[in-house]
Amino acid sequence: MAANPYGIKITNGTLIKVTDEYIKSQNGHLNIPNTVTTIGNSACSLLTSLRSVTISDSVTLIKVNALRNCTNLQSITIPCSVQWIEYYAFQYCTSLQSVTISDSLQWIEDHVFEGCTNLNEIIITLSDPYSYERAERLKSILPKELQDKVVFFSPGLDIKGDSPGFFSQSDTSSGSHPEPSTSKGLGLG
Repeated sequence: MAANPYGIKITNGTLIKVTDEYIKSQNGHLNIPNTVTTIGNSACSLLTSLRSVTISDSVTLIKVNALRNCTNLQSITIPCSVQWIEYYAFQYCTSLQSVTISDSLQWIEDHVFEGCTNLNEIIITLSDPYSYERAERLKSILPKELQDKVVFFSPGLDIKGDSPGFFSQSDTSSGSHPEPSTSKGLGLG
């Protein structure tokens, strides 16, 4: 078991608990270390001082209630290493406005974003310009009320000409899939 005096407890690769005192000492930011593969049940719930979080590429699973009721969390980027997000993971994160996920996410369970009343954008990053079908499948498992908030992002893809890489369902309404361009696009990192 790894624990430190600063308010983070990690056991066998699972983030078990983070204290709000620790978050305050980090100016509202949580950097999940690369020794963590799972964000455990309620590990970061009720962290009212949490404004931002960086999830390392080692994380593959976000468990039930992992970041529930983090009422000041504004945006989160979930790396492509995450394969599964369990029930209520971000429930009642009422300041959450934007979520970025990868098309490599295999499953997202019910009620993950329930009560996120300010959530207005879910960006699905395509791993390559031709992975549109995977991204559409991921969109289809999101709750119906969130599906119209989905925007797709693919580095190097220029659909509108003015915002390389970003497109929405309306951009592909003709039934054809977007084609990659030679523009570099906007990296999400």
